[in-house]
Amino acid sequence: TNLLMAVFIVPLAVQWWAAWYPGAEPGGGGYIAQRMFAAKDEKNAIGATLVFNIMHYAFRPWPWIIVALASLVVFPDLASIQKAFPNVPADKLGHDLAYPAMLSFLPHGLLGLVVASLIAAFMSTISTHLNWGSSYIVNDFYKRFIKKDATEKEQVRVGRLSTLGLMVLSGLFALLLQSAFQAFKVLLQIGAGTGLLFLLRWFWWRISAISEITAMAVSFIVAIYFELIHTKLGFTPMEDWLKFVLGVAITTAAWVTVTLTTQPTD
Repeated sequence: TNLLMAVFIVPLAVQWWAAWYPGAEPGGGGYIAQRMFAAKDEKNAIGATLVFNIMHYAFRPWPWIIVALASLVVFPDLASIQKAFPNVPADKLGHDLAYPAMLSFLPHGLLGLVVASLIAAFMSTISTHLNWGSSYIVNDFYKRFIKKDATEKEQVRVGRLSTLGLMVLSGLFALLLQSAFQAFKVLLQIGAGTGLLFLLRWFWWRISAISEITAMAVSFIVAIYFELIHTKLGFTPMEDWLKFVLGVAITTAAWVTVTLTTQPTD
């Protein structure tokens, strides 16, 4: 039942409209908008977005899936991974180690190419999000609320400091996580409940910036609670799909309430 809910029912019935995560934003967002604005007209924008979705969801995962299926034969359980790599700490021994374990079978030249591509992918993602986060802090917070007449030199200084701060905070947060899969679950949980708002903002005039801030803040707090605090308080661990559905319900209730009780925008 839990497997059915996690991989079929919840994604089909809830996740596609209720969750935001980078690159897959209900109602469109920064990633998709950049691609669409780069097209020469509306027809090309729609075509490019369609091609992207087909390539992203139908084709791109297959190399990962084939490697994962092969790993089930080569390393049928965690004990076999531990035997092959005895120096891996016990708290880092998990199913997501199967992928790097499979990389060890590559010849040296090809292994170097894969490692270089992984580093490049990592750096592009890190630099994108650090620059993006820093731009929010400088343009949408510092220049708007702290110092409206800030010079470009001051803005660059704040941008550098905020980039450093974001890097330190993300590093500290990473130390709390046990695996890459847990990081993905936290990311998905943080976006739980915001997707509906990002869809409805194009159709419901009452949705405002306060609605969006509320949704993002509440979903973040709920995600941190479920992933890092819930079990430490002595509560029984919940299935991931149940945490996701509860996150959607709590976040949606919060932003709808705030939307209806705050002053509407023009």
